[in-house]
Amino acid sequence: MDNKKLNHVKLGMFVFAGTAILIITLYLLGSKHNLFGSTIRVSVAFRNVNGLMPGNNVCYGGINIGTVEKIIIENDSTIKVTMLVEEDAKQYISKNAIVSIGTDGLMGNKLLNINSAAIPSKPIEDGDMLIARLPVETDDMMRTLNVTNDNLAVITTDLKTLTQKINKPDGLGALLSDPDLSFSVRSTILEFQKTAENARKASVEVVAMIHDVSKGKGVLGQLIGDTSASSQVKSIINHLAQATDTLV
Repeated sequence: MDNKKLNHVKLGMFVFAGTAILIITLYLLGSKHNLFGSTIRVSVAFRNVNGLMPGNNVCYGGINIGTVEKIIIENDSTIKVTMLVEEDAKQYISKNAIVSIGTDGLMGNKLLNINSAAIPSKPIEDGDMLIARLPVETDDMMRTLNVTNDNLAVITTDLKTLTQKINKPDGLGALLSDPDLSFSVRSTILEFQKTAENARKASVEVVAMIHDVSKGKGVLGQLIGDTSASSQVKSIINHLAQATDTLV
């Protein structure tokens, strides 16, 4: 009889422990998916959810603030995603916040990232529809990369053709490697340098001569600077003019 009671006690303790573990597990799972906390529902519409599933996390600033509740296909171009967001986090999320689809780690599950907009706005409320940022589709990226690879192949082919033309015996490479041409170019440059030096010396001499004339040095300077000499020159020119008239 005592053994039977002991077995009943053990069975009761085992059932109690199993029930407690089940309740704790359900609570933890419910807390993770916001089943028991105070939440609000907000939605966002995408054209492609890229593998997003109900139960995936919703993050704001890298912090989990909610989960994806359901995903509904509304029409051929719109997929509505409903999120459960913690009540305490709504004060930090504005109505014009932008939602994008991201990845949890390098090869992790999909998630929703909520990013604040540059323009301030009111906090979100239950039932709001947020703005979606269109995800970059892998197929579009691959098509762009294919076009880029084709363009690089064409450029490489053109460069190869140009290099072959330059390396021909009668091409630009032959001209650049011709020693006679190099000597001629060097001589021409030296002649240009000599001409430039002579022009510089001539300009210096002209400046010096103008400076001397302005100071009254030399015959031309004396004629320009001496008023009496200038009058005599004018008188001589007048006499010559009169003599010319008389001869005529």
